[in-house]
Amino acid sequence: MEPKALRFSEELGHRDYLGALLNLGVDRSVVGDILIKDKEAWFFCLHKMSDFFIENLIRVKHTTVLVSRVEQAEEIPEPEFEMINGTCASVRLDALIGLAFQTSRSSMVSFIESGLVFVNGKLITSNGYEPKEGDIISVRGKGRFIYDGVSRQTKKGRLGVRIRKYV
Repeated sequence: MEPKALRFSEELGHRDYLGALLNLGVDRSVVGDILIKDKEAWFFCLHKMSDFFIENLIRVKHTTVLVSRVEQAEEIPEPEFEMINGTCASVRLDALIGLAFQTSRSSMVSFIESGLVFVNGKLITSNGYEPKEGDIISVRGKGRFIYDGVSRQTKKGRLGVRIRKYV
């Protein structure tokens, strides 16, 4: 997706693009990732739905957009990451989410118990779940990150972990 008139386009975010796609009356399961770079966005969808989006998606927020199909995988940008290194007492889901989104472990428990946390696309409702190295953890309304594993152990016995957070 790209704005028809770059000069008059707004700054659009992930929420704006997803809202425009779902506003067409499609189910969330037919739309995959949305990558945003500068004033353009790429989204993944079921192949049978691509023509529908090309014909019907004309506006995102107040910006008129042009939708086209990408034929070459090289045209899709690589996602950007923010590296986060930190320590936690144990490699638990609530501790990793707290570290990734710079909040307390206990405040993340409600997100997990409410069904807003997914590990590799699978719903997880236990805050004691221990992710494996390379798992992609998504928190609805916050973002997602990749758990890269334990890098070291401190003198006090805490574990140094590495996280790559999608920007």
